[in-house]
Amino acid sequence: MAIHYGQLVWASVRPILKVFLEMSVGAVLSKKGLLDAKASKAIASILLTVSYPSLLFTKVVAGIDSSNLDKLGIMTISAAFYLIVGWILGLGVQKLNKKYLPSTFYHGSVTATALGNWGDLTLAVISGLGDTRPFSPGDTEKGIAYVAGFCCLANLIFFSVGRKKIGLDFQRPPGLGAGEVVIAARGDQGMGHSEMHMNDIQIRRNSSDSSFSEPQGVLSSASLADQQESHRKRTSRLPSSASLSIGHLDPAQVSIRKPRRRWWPPFKSGISPRIKFWVSAVCNLCNFAVVVGLIVAVTPPLRHVFNYRDPSNKPPLHKEPPLRVIYETLEFLGATAVPLGIINLGAALGRLTPRTLLPFRVTASISVSRLLIIPVIGIGISQLLTVKGVIAESDTMLRFILMFQACVPTASSTVYITQMFSPTGDSDEIASVVLMQYLFAFFTLTVSMIVILILLS
Repeated sequence: MAIHYGQLVWASVRPILKVFLEMSVGAVLSKKGLLDAKASKAIASILLTVSYPSLLFTKVVAGIDSSNLDKLGIMTISAAFYLIVGWILGLGVQKLNKKYLPSTFYHGSVTATALGNWGDLTLAVISGLGDTRPFSPGDTEKGIAYVAGFCCLANLIFFSVGRKKIGLDFQRPPGLGAGEVVIAARGDQGMGHSEMHMNDIQIRRNSSDSSFSEPQGVLSSASLADQQESHRKRTSRLPSSASLSIGHLDPAQVSIRKPRRRWWPPFKSGISPRIKFWVSAVCNLCNFAVVVGLIVAVTPPLRHVFNYRDPSNKPPLHKEPPLRVIYETLEFLGATAVPLGIINLGAALGRLTPRTLLPFRVTASISVSRLLIIPVIGIGISQLLTVKGVIAESDTMLRFILMFQACVPTASSTVYITQMFSPTGDSDEIASVVLMQYLFAFFTLTVSMIVILILLS
């Protein structure tokens, strides 16, 4: 089969170019002051409570049915594999760059490495190549169904574990991280259960990197240790108006010690905050939409309440499925997710300055992991499974998706979740990572697609 390289290059560059054009709109709005950090935070909340749940439900219902459940298993296993590989690489990135990571991107660095743009970007490429050689007519619809199956587990993990990890970076004051904790001595009047105790706040040192030096006023552990002995008998509590910034604390009121992990719920609270956080992370609207969508998709009586039995032969308006209008409304709302999200991403990029960019070694290590290491592993494993007969060699669309999903950059949704958790709505760190990856993706996606199509031919 002759590969038309011009068409191939354009099919690779086109979806990335569309993303950059949409991001430029957001950047212009940000520069004009029409889309500031506070507005971005509000948009991120809309995306995660309205647009994405609607999009996920309709895509799952439309793309999955009882006839392709066997492929759903393959896609679920492959999604789990890519998540595990990405997570391991993310932990490596975190360890290698520990001195250079700001506290608001300490756990986010793992998430940015582990989670890829497995939905929008892949669907855009399939739409451009799905019905051309080496694919067969009708493969575009098959590809959409395969991507929906892949994204079921990926989205469940992303909106639970990924969301939790990103949220951890904003559970303490900026500039604080994973090394030690600050303890406020409690006086005879004691703090109420509704007040936040300083023994739950973690501190991470940023070592010698000048880009992320300690905020002015933060007390060093040495000076606090000197004060600890002379004030060890004193008890006090934080005033009700005290700020959570460590710079506002008197040395007499704080001491530093290594964190003590709790393995049981506090006696008085009943349920551990750790358990509460996990429950809130898993039980969100996005995951609910995926689970309900799966139930509807694989249950024909429920599916036909929303969807036509034969989409190619639609019945008259008075005989359409009873809840079709609700499904179309969710489709309409879900259609806002991708463009609105990319504009919001562009606004975050428009607020970047040289001072807010991550060190090059951080963004480079994440980019190399996502755009070089994972593609080599994914394409190699997919070819091995084909040779061993686990994957049918004739199913070119399935093979293409399994390999291409290994080549995509970081999910842009990580930016929206960061904006939602950030008190100010800023997401400079993850935005700089996404910017570098999409710049590199112009080249890496083109090369990856050439290699994949050669292997499929």
